[in-house]
Amino acid sequence: MPYENCRGRQCVVVGCSNNQRDLYRWKNTICAEHGEKNENCICLAPFKFHCLPLNAERRREWLGVINRKDFNPASKAVVCSLHFVDGLPTKKNPLPTVNMGYEVTKTPKPRRQLVRRALMPVGDNMKLEPSEPMFSATMLPPDYVNDISYEQIECKTTCCLKYPGFCNNVPKMVEASTQTDDLIRLDHPYAYHKTTKCASTQQTTPEFSIDDISSDTDARFYTGLDYSVLMALIAMMIPFGKALSYKLNISDQILSVLMRLRLGLTFFDISRRFNISRPLVANIFHTWIDILAVKLSDCVVWLPRTSIRRTLPSSFVDTYPKTTCIIDCTEVFIQRPFTLKARNQTYSNYKSHNTAKFLVAIAPNGYIMFVSKAYGGRASDNFITKSSGFLEYLLPGDEVMADRGFTIGEELCARQVKLNIPAFMKGRTQLSAQETIASRRIASVRIHVERAINRLKCFRILSTTLNIKSTTKLDKKMRVIAALCNLQGSLIRENTSED
Repeated sequence: MPYENCRGRQCVVVGCSNNQRDLYRWKNTICAEHGEKNENCICLAPFKFHCLPLNAERRREWLGVINRKDFNPASKAVVCSLHFVDGLPTKKNPLPTVNMGYEVTKTPKPRRQLVRRALMPVGDNMKLEPSEPMFSATMLPPDYVNDISYEQIECKTTCCLKYPGFCNNVPKMVEASTQTDDLIRLDHPYAYHKTTKCASTQQTTPEFSIDDISSDTDARFYTGLDYSVLMALIAMMIPFGKALSYKLNISDQILSVLMRLRLGLTFFDISRRFNISRPLVANIFHTWIDILAVKLSDCVVWLPRTSIRRTLPSSFVDTYPKTTCIIDCTEVFIQRPFTLKARNQTYSNYKSHNTAKFLVAIAPNGYIMFVSKAYGGRASDNFITKSSGFLEYLLPGDEVMADRGFTIGEELCARQVKLNIPAFMKGRTQLSAQETIASRRIASVRIHVERAINRLKCFRILSTTLNIKSTTKLDKKMRVIAALCNLQGSLIRENTSED
């Protein structure tokens, strides 16, 4: 059976299901009138197929009548005879015009009628038009009818004292001229928002603003800064934001940027919180990142040797008093890039993920003095240290403390700088007693750089997997976050009270 499981050709008119399989079944059925197979019977077929014209102009006319959106028919597309006035295309009626599938029109849903009660003045008093039965004395309790006359119902003082809430059900007497229903508000509630706009400044009133932060706990949670530090930062940045014509207060603009850095919020979430559009939030964020990276550049500087010696913690005084800085690398997860070359450059074997890598150098007191630009996760610690410009800050007589991965002793020796790193096994079964003690001492004080990196990662934009678009200006974001950590305080402390 060639057509039992396939439809074959089918009419291309919308809603028409006539196909070749229906014709095949009709031919193999017995005619009820003549008792023969319909294939050999004199009865006419229920429908016939007519191919679309090959002539380009006539074919265009047929497609215009068929009226199917984005329709590109095959060369052997057909229309059944049921759609022609004469049963087939003729000179008088060459186009299919019957039952084309789009003649039925939807009736519009009836609009909801607003029910009003017309209030008309009658005489000296205002009375309600009797569209519904008024309340009567039979509706009142017996003791109420006996004690209070019907005229006292309009008085709320006496009846509400004895029967609380009764007068709330009594229709209020209002003049018809003063009854104004806001039809737009009733029919189009979406046109009204909870927030308003100031006509003079064209600034929106956000659902969340700087006024909602009133304590150190709130400020640390949303921005990572104490309340006093946050207010000082905003006061310092307000003069630089006056040239920006955004429909949001400068304080709220800075707050939205800090919230994205601290909490890792999406632009859509911030737009809902501040009642502005998502593209505007993105513009505000990228604009302020550039401003903060320039204006806060003085917060991440290499300290003089005298300042480092004066603020040296007690844990360094007896063991490593000449330590200038502690260095380490940190990685930020990113999404897998599209190009194979970028995937290769950013894949980190240590993290088994595509990452961006930074070199961080801190003073012994925890002050972040240097943050390198972003490198791919494949770059080694030694390569980043040599190419980031970190070595240019070192002076003869300085001491650098690092982990085992930083084998840069030759470069530092050329600059007369000492490198303090834990001892290597170098094929031995165990370390000597002196090497073990030295490694433990280094590890006990080198932990400060890990705590500094942890303070950076408390800004959750660095602890989440960044998409490809978020990696733009990643160097500036890292420097801004380092500057914010230095503003919060130069003493090392773990800021995890709110996490």
